[in-house]
Amino acid sequence: MPGEMRATARHPAAIGSSQRMLVRTPAALKKRRYRRRLRDGVCVLSIEVKEAEFAEALLLAERLTDRQALRRDQLTHAAESVITEFAERWLRMRGPHHM
Repeated sequence: MPGEMRATARHPAAIGSSQRMLVRTPAALKKRRYRRRLRDGVCVLSIEVKEAEFAEALLLAERLTDRQALRRDQLTHAAESVITEFAERWLRMRGPHHM
């Protein structure tokens, strides 16, 4: 019967299941990460660097191994660390009244 199908589709378990599925979609995950970044005061910077020179600098600074320097995800992670450490060190040097 059509009425029974409709009742089944509105069952709380069926609705909860579909809502859980929405949370796992790429768009929902992207939105969740975006809201988390906003809440935490974090921004995503898009920068361009010369890959070979940047990797060499990170190698010389002993921030990456030879193997890590070949991977862009490792370069990205190192760039994030360098920028974060720079900001923390700069603000510490300026004193707590500027934070």
